[in-house]
Amino acid sequence: MSADIFSLARKRNKCLVGTFATLSNGDIVPCLGLKDFKVGRIDKIYDIFTEDKLLKYWDMSNRYIVQCKDCGLRYDCNDCRSLEIRLGANIDEKITCTR
Repeated sequence: MSADIFSLARKRNKCLVGTFATLSNGDIVPCLGLKDFKVGRIDKIYDIFTEDKLLKYWDMSNRYIVQCKDCGLRYDCNDCRSLEIRLGANIDEKITCTR
């Protein structure tokens, strides 16, 4: 892992940072797999940045995930919040890890 990726992983969720999706109904979500986690609407897109609504998800590094926060590999691990939720976890849980 490069120093840049390590630094990013300490502060941000490597998968979510810098992303968002707009649904056909105009809702904005952190990613297409997190359709139930609306952060705003396309007609008020400015608000999601001025009110830091996306930062909640972008800042969700593994140091805040319950099962990961004490793991020595937490910054090297791949993390998909959408997959975890689809498998039955909460937004701040990880159930795919076998460590």
